[in-house]
Amino acid sequence: MTILNSGVPVVIEWHKFVVGSSFYIPTLTPDTLMEAVERAANLRGMKVKSRFCLEGATQGVRFWRIN
Repeated sequence: MTILNSGVPVVIEWHKFVVGSSFYIPTLTPDTLMEAVERAANLRGMKVKSRFCLEGATQGVRFWRIN
């Protein structure tokens, strides 16, 4: 499953995404990105928590694996 962030493909190394780890993706469409990543994680049997945030001067979403 390819995740698109405003039309740009996002590569997530799911095998490295262990419980307690997180990653950040800058985006202009946070709700759409959150839904896509959560759907992809669910297909892999993972649960994630997501939060819109600012890092530096860039808006985006941070994802944490919680199981």
